[in-house]
Amino acid sequence: MDLLNKIFEDKIIAIVRGIRSADIIDTAAALVAGGIRIMEVAYDHRSPEGIKNTLDAIRELKAHPELGISIGCGTVLTVDEVDMAIEAGADFMISPDARPEVIRYTKEKGRISMPGALTPTEISTALDAGADIIKIFPGGLMGPDYIKALKGPLGHAHYYAVGNVGTENMAELLAAGYEGFGIGGSLVNAKLVENREFEKITGIAVQMMRIVNG
Repeated sequence: MDLLNKIFEDKIIAIVRGIRSADIIDTAAALVAGGIRIMEVAYDHRSPEGIKNTLDAIRELKAHPELGISIGCGTVLTVDEVDMAIEAGADFMISPDARPEVIRYTKEKGRISMPGALTPTEISTALDAGADIIKIFPGGLMGPDYIKALKGPLGHAHYYAVGNVGTENMAELLAAGYEGFGIGGSLVNAKLVENREFEKITGIAVQMMRIVNG
């Protein structure tokens, strides 16, 4: 199975942000134990050290193929960041916005592109540049009616909801037309990682996988 189909089949991308590279393997193992096999490690743009930690975390994950997890890079804002993520081992790129040059370059490099968009113009721009999946951000905040309206004229795209998504609204968002989700803090909670309560992350993952598998 190719990665794009795996993403569509699994329906959940775990978003990891601000987790130390030293904790990344235990975090990934907790997610896999709960059935989640796709992980986005997001760039931390607050400092050069944050960016380095992101890339180190991706490299650490790639060094452990036995986990069976597919790894992408998130909050990708520039072409240079695409290159750095690829060098570290990322197989897909997720952005908060829809920059055509980033999308095109990602596709030129043979990686999956998942840019963030909200308006019909942004969605069309992203699709024209070659985006594989449109990340509606903040999808949970916009609610189910928004995706229903978008899918009228723009129903040919694949949509994932990201932002303000959790167990309380996932079923409703799926029913409205989303194909899947990117989920951060309500799944990979930094405090749980800090306290090494990885079994709780596994428990949340199990709940979420039950919802998307109906």
